[in-house]
Amino acid sequence: MKIIIFGIGYVGFSNALLLSKGSDVVLIDIDASRVECINHGGLPFYDEGAKEFILENKIALKADTDSKPYLTDADIAIIAVPTNYDETSNNFDVSKVVGVIKEIRNINKEVPIVIRSTVPVGFCDSYALNNEDNKIVYLPEFLREGKGLVDALNPNRIIIGINENNNDLKDFSLVLKDFLLNSVDNKYVETLIVSYKEAEVIKLFSNTYLALRIAYFNELDSYVNKLNLDSEKVIRGVCLDPRIGDFYNNPSFGYGGYCLPKDTKQLLANFNTIPQNLIKAVVDSNLTRKEYIVSDIENKINSLNIDNPVIGIYRLSMKKDSDNFRNSSVIDILDLLSKKGYKLVVYEPNLKENNFKGHINIKDIKSFANSSSLIVANRIDGNLKPYLYKVYTRDLYHKD
Repeated sequence: MKIIIFGIGYVGFSNALLLSKGSDVVLIDIDASRVECINHGGLPFYDEGAKEFILENKIALKADTDSKPYLTDADIAIIAVPTNYDETSNNFDVSKVVGVIKEIRNINKEVPIVIRSTVPVGFCDSYALNNEDNKIVYLPEFLREGKGLVDALNPNRIIIGINENNNDLKDFSLVLKDFLLNSVDNKYVETLIVSYKEAEVIKLFSNTYLALRIAYFNELDSYVNKLNLDSEKVIRGVCLDPRIGDFYNNPSFGYGGYCLPKDTKQLLANFNTIPQNLIKAVVDSNLTRKEYIVSDIENKINSLNIDNPVIGIYRLSMKKDSDNFRNSSVIDILDLLSKKGYKLVVYEPNLKENNFKGHINIKDIKSFANSSSLIVANRIDGNLKPYLYKVYTRDLYHKD
């Protein structure tokens, strides 16, 4: 099978690896540096197990900036381009998705298009109807950042969204289902074939629930911390109830990354005239948590009684073993502290520049620690072990 994938991001890259064992896959991206990286056997970003997977399966991915040579005889076209949230329109910017669909259809009118980019509720129905395109499938992804390949190989579910009145799409969805099940390691994953809108809603509500759970345990932590109690003991006691469960409960500086901030806002916008309280509370809670963290850091700094203190920001990424800074809550904390006039230094070895937003990026951990009166870390790792006495964190379990 010949597959063309648009977008060398976490989703596109992990899908390319997943499908490359039994198919001829080519990746398309406007970023020439990522294309060159792929064609020279490199990894465009960190993804757990990707290097080993490529070596073990002797995979040689191909990438290009030009889709034309591959579109004519493609069997499936997969779209995995960004849909950033536009704060002005209160909607995902789907222009890149639409642009790719038009690019595909200008050359190949018949190839089935599988959209993996996150879209607002109603997008697929609207686009398919207005453009009389009966070969579009929505396949939402549920991949964790930095673990895209792991999750692609071991999906917790497969959701396929189609126009349920289209018999050809029904037939293709069954073919797609079998194709995906033959590609993954977990052969018993549950698969649902639903309408476009149902698939779009499943995606947004899934990520918003994750954000809600993060917000819940962050607010619990704020409350318990304010009372000078032990958050770890309280969380442990709460999570002993099996209905709640002892997982996804590690406090942080707030949810961030590429998906959760934009997906929660999009879902809130999609509610429109539908009554709700909880979804808005999830969005608002994230800002409140960041403001609380900054206030708590200030209290910690004041207790040190140091003239002209320097606050060290340890890593800009949200998670351990990640090189992605997009929409990181750590950067929001940095910005809030900067506005208050504190002198800041940064430790981010994955940042090529020696400066971030006007703050020095010290790439040697020892020099960074010695320069910092207080080290602010969203997540703890082994590098910080010698300096824990001067670390501020809400990371109780030293895991994501």
